[in-house]
Amino acid sequence: MSSAIIIYACDVGSTLQNNFGWARINEGENIICSHDIDELIRYIIKDYNNLPIAIGFECPLFIPIPNNANQLSKERNGDGNRSCYASAGLSVTTLGLHQLAYILNKIKQNNTNISFTLDWGKWLLDKPKNEILIWEAFVSGDAHSKCHIEDAVTAAWEFKERYNNNNLNSDVSLQNNTESLNLAAVAMLWSGFQLNNNDLHEEKLLVIKPDQRHKKKCNKIV
Repeated sequence: MSSAIIIYACDVGSTLQNNFGWARINEGENIICSHDIDELIRYIIKDYNNLPIAIGFECPLFIPIPNNANQLSKERNGDGNRSCYASAGLSVTTLGLHQLAYILNKIKQNNTNISFTLDWGKWLLDKPKNEILIWEAFVSGDAHSKCHIEDAVTAAWEFKERYNNNNLNSDVSLQNNTESLNLAAVAMLWSGFQLNNNDLHEEKLLVIKPDQRHKKKCNKIV
């Protein structure tokens, strides 16, 4: 990597049914995976302050709030046929917010010095070790599989490839005449993390939407 980072991606799903999966890729491109959400938290805490960290969640992390009623229930630019307001999008958004808040709260309880950011442009310039980037993974269509861990690997690997090629860009944006309700900021606020001015209202979030599945295998399942 041009500058070493650690990339996490989480595929949101019921922890009761073992449908939550995550993947971690380090600077040596070793891939660690698990269904255990608490193991994810332990790894993030261990990695913190060693290298810059970016962690993605496979659920909508911001939703449009329009200025006109005729734009209500309209998808984001880039959602395609997977609108954040479709039934699947709505259910995974609720579950993802639930799990993100749990993760952030547990991390905050363990280390009050940890901080998170949603501003991927600034993070990419500075790559601070003490500020973890939250981004949105959007794994659908040809990129989607029936395995939650495989989808997490696909999202993390896509981030890695774009990062290595200096080609990080967001695949989803707001429609015209809409504002953002930033759900990642809501989870951060609930967990006691400090927000920057207007984080609740700004789009900011990096959304990575792979075109195809990355058939990389885990080196270790924990």
